[in-house]
Amino acid sequence: FHVWRESKRRCYDFDKGKIGREFTNEKIGVTEGEIANEFEHLRTKVKKRDPSTYKELIKIKRPEAHPLFV
Repeated sequence: FHVWRESKRRCYDFDKGKIGREFTNEKIGVTEGEIANEFEHLRTKVKKRDPSTYKELIKIKRPEAHPLFV
């Protein structure tokens, strides 16, 4: 659901039918290192695509993970 909602916010044409109907409360374990690595990867991509957003991202020292991740 969150993927679909975000796609609408960004004006993407995401097929809601690809989202399963089952809901789970299971969490995905990740390390601080994984989060840091993914955030750095995101910043690298955003630096090229959207410099103004990049300027905001470089201010974040420790990103918060989505509640799905523990």
